[in-house]
Amino acid sequence: MDDVRTDEKPEEDERQTTQVGRAEQTAAGSAAIRAALGLDTPTSPPASTPDSKGRLPMRNHIRLACTFAALAAVLLAVLAGPAGATTPISKSQRELVIVSTDLSQGGAVERALYDLVEMGGVGLGIGALGPRYNTVYLLSGAAATQTNFVSRLGESTAKQGVRAVDVIFMTHGLSDTIVFTTGGSVTAASLRDRIVHSLSASQRAKLRMLFSTACFGASHRSAWRDAGFKMVSGSRKVYADSAASYPVFLGTWTVGGSFSTAIAGANAAGTTSGWDAVASLWAAAHGYWWAGEVDSFRLTSGSTSLTINTMP
Repeated sequence: MDDVRTDEKPEEDERQTTQVGRAEQTAAGSAAIRAALGLDTPTSPPASTPDSKGRLPMRNHIRLACTFAALAAVLLAVLAGPAGATTPISKSQRELVIVSTDLSQGGAVERALYDLVEMGGVGLGIGALGPRYNTVYLLSGAAATQTNFVSRLGESTAKQGVRAVDVIFMTHGLSDTIVFTTGGSVTAASLRDRIVHSLSASQRAKLRMLFSTACFGASHRSAWRDAGFKMVSGSRKVYADSAASYPVFLGTWTVGGSFSTAIAGANAAGTTSGWDAVASLWAAAHGYWWAGEVDSFRLTSGSTSLTINTMP
């Protein structure tokens, strides 16, 4: 990786506190189960030893199924090629923005778990994608604000040599709502409008891929597309399977697989892992009313046949 930069410009007038109690519980609670269960960390549960008959526990079989799904996704990525007319994009012509909001909340144990979630997601993203991009910009914690995000997109797309700007978007989310900072939120439509008003048409033409781990991210897709991104993804409801799906997406995208192939691999790994079922049971056991809302399956929109090396 040539360069990893952390933008730390302070937020001025962007903190919004319009979160209604029920909605705030959804955002906080959904992130809580992900953190408490280690669902966002890139590592699998510890390996278990065979029983007296040499049989492995069920979770080992689940882990093997996830591994198989990941390998299958990478193979498909190598074989698949972009459909339609495209132009090549070199490493020097693409930049990446990683947004990781401050998820920390609750008691000391919860905050420590949130810190682990953020570090794991960011570290894996930079480690996998850094060598494939000319520059990676990190907006994390208090710096992961709406103002800084839009500003970063504007600065990257304004560069003459840059032709594609991608985003890994790791925040809380609700239906049609995006949470940039704890206790504050913006509608997806208002963020779209801000991007449209802040970037010229030629700048927005450089916006390419956005991979979101926000809960209810599927409801944000049309706003992202209207803002200019060529291809986007988002979960149907509460996002809980990152431990299985995120590494597969990163691995497939980095080897040149299409966005659709990378998402298909992530969905396969997430489904076979069983993380959604575990998260739902955990939420139900702790009395969260949205326990039945866990559904990490990612939906996509846009020119999903594009790869890391292509643009329309």
